[in-house]
Amino acid sequence: MIYTIGYAGVTLEKFIELLKEQDISVLIDVRSLPKSRYFYQFNDSNLSKSLAKEGIEYIHMKNEFGARQENPDFYTYEIFDYDKFAESFQFKNGVGKVLKLTSLGKNICLMCSEIDPIKCHRAILCARHL
Repeated sequence: MIYTIGYAGVTLEKFIELLKEQDISVLIDVRSLPKSRYFYQFNDSNLSKSLAKEGIEYIHMKNEFGARQENPDFYTYEIFDYDKFAESFQFKNGVGKVLKLTSLGKNICLMCSEIDPIKCHRAILCARHL
């Protein structure tokens, strides 16, 4: 099973509780920059330590799923083009990695900061292709 979650406005304790309720074994961070100015507990180093204590693996996949890529080929009129990026090797490679984890019986959750998945590239990009 593949889930998504956003952390904005949620405490770390509640965030972990939500993951555990769905028996998440791997959290995949799809943020291009795994840092938060306002929610430091969700910075990659802090988050990975907190999740490890709960038996949840943390994987950061900015190259595969981040919506702020350095390659100018992924932009149209200086706006990130989800369709172009979805055709890239790196994105398809990321999809393959996620699907392999699910085939191993792992419950996966894609994470970003946006609380509403419909407004986030978790749905606009990732979920559409998974």
